[in-house]
Amino acid sequence: MAEVTKQLRIPHPTSAREESVEEIPRPPPVREESVETSSQNESRLAGKKVKLPVFEGDDLVVWITRAEIYFDVQKTLDEMRVKLSRLSMEGPTIHWFNLLLETEDDLSWEKLK
Repeated sequence: MAEVTKQLRIPHPTSAREESVEEIPRPPPVREESVETSSQNESRLAGKKVKLPVFEGDDLVVWITRAEIYFDVQKTLDEMRVKLSRLSMEGPTIHWFNLLLETEDDLSWEKLK
């Protein structure tokens, strides 16, 4: 059989595969720019652990400012902001906040701050 194959010059199956395989040239590597886009900045912030600040009744302006930064970084929906704010209340402020929720219909973040 080997003699017949030589005479007919039929390529061996493995050598035929090897001959038909061509290397596809790869494109040159793309040079990445060092300029950061806002989406890159956002993705870096999203990976960091950011906590909603605790509010114990002191310095309301600082708490609101930090809470708004937290909500922006976490992309918190407006309807969730009041609920999350409730979690950050400690001490006597939680009692005040509960009373506020009972007396205010549809308390929004804009009304709260």
